Amino acid sequence: VLFRSKPEAEPAISLALFQEVVGSRAPGTITVPGTTQLYQLAPVFDGEALRGVLQVVPRQAVLDAHADATLGVVAEALAQGLRTARFFEQLSFQAAHDALTGIPNRRTFEAFLDREMKLSQRHGTPLSVLVIDADHFKRYNDTYGHPAGDALLKALADRIARTVRSTDFVARSEEHTSE
Repeated sequence: VLFRSKPEAEPAISLALFQEVVGSRAPGTITVPGTTQLYQLAPVFDGEALRGVLQVVPRQAVLDAHADATLGVVAEALAQGLRTARFFEQLSFQAAHDALTGIPNRRTFEAFLDREMKLSQRHGTPLSVLVIDADHFKRYNDTYGHPAGDALLKALADRIARTVRSTDFVARSEEHTSE
C-alpha cells in the first residue's frame, strides 16, 4: 500500500514509513527510497484518536534543523483548533437542547415556531402545534422518585421523537405547573 497526496504528482510513501511516523506520534521527515523526494509528516492527534496527518512536500532536498519541530507546532495548533471547534459544537448543542432528554429546548422551539409561523403566513399554509402534558407527573415523580420520573420523561421524549415524521419538530419545555 502506498500513499500519495495527489495521484502521480510525486513519489508515493510506503505504508511502513507512514505508520512509523504516525506510530511515533511525532513529526518526521521521510525520504522516499530510490528518490530525493522528501515528505514532512506530522500526525494530528486529539487525545488518543488520530484525526489526520499534516503533510508538507518541501521544495528543497535539504531542510533546516528545526523543520520537523516547526511542523509539530503547526500540527499541535491544528489539533487545538479541532478541539476548540468540537467544544464549541458541544456548547452549542447544550444551549439548544434539554439536558435530560436531549431534544430541543424551549428557546430552540420558540425560534423554530417563529420561523414556521412566518413561513405559514407567507405561503398561506396551515401550521399545527401539538402540546402534550404528562398527566399526574408530579404525583408519579413524588411516589417513585426523581430517577424514575427522569426515566419516564426520557422514554416519553424518545417515543415521541421516534414516532413523528422527519419534518416534524419535537421539543421540551421545562415549565412546571401544579396539578
